[in-house]
Parts: sequence; C-alpha cells; structure tokens
Amino acid sequence: MLSIRDTPALHRALNTALPPDLRNLLIRRSEQVTGQGDYDFADLAHFIVIEPDDTVPALEREAGVPLTTDPCFEFIERHPGGWLEAVMILSDDGFGLAFFLPDDALDPQLRSLFD
Repeated sequence: MLSIRDTPALHRALNTALPPDLRNLLIRRSEQVTGQGDYDFADLAHFIVIEPDDTVPALEREAGVPLTTDPCFEFIERHPGGWLEAVMILSDDGFGLAFFLPDDALDPQLRSLFD
C-alpha cells in the first residue's frame, strides 16, 4: 500500500517506479486538488494506492474509515491502463480519500469493496 498524505509524500511516490498510467493519474488528481499550488495537499486529500498483497483490515486501518460495512463512495471511475479510482468525501470542507487500485490482481474480498 502506498499512502500519500502530503506534498512531500506525493513527490517521493512520483520518484518511484510507478506504472506510467498511475503516475499520470496521481499528478492530474493532485493538481486538481491543490489548484496548481494554491492549496496544501495535506489539508484536502489522502491518496491510497492499493497493491495486490494488501488486505481489507490493513486498508481500513490506513484509511481510518470502515469500508466493509457501508462504504460511501462519491464515485468510482475506471481509467485507461487498468486503474480504478474511488473517492470518499469525509468532511464539509471537502477533505477526501482517493483510492487507486489495479482493476485486476487484487484479493477478491478487497476488490469487491469497489464494485
């Protein structure tokens, strides 16, 4: 699991060997969230990239929200390159969780949370 809570964590993630489609998606979404630098990423979003060996309990701990009982996604979108994006808005100020996960190669129980 790759947890991105602030701008330095985003920069570290982008400097790793991410798949190009995921890298481009993270860049685009971070720019949309921060308004090209007008806002602090940490105040508005937490990105979580789910990896094949992740588990539901680990994801719930990292996200800080229950996902198995009643996930409340604003939207789930399928992107080119085999990535899904699922977004939850957690507060009135717009703070949100964005989950990015491969459309395949996940534990079936984990994948079912995003159907």
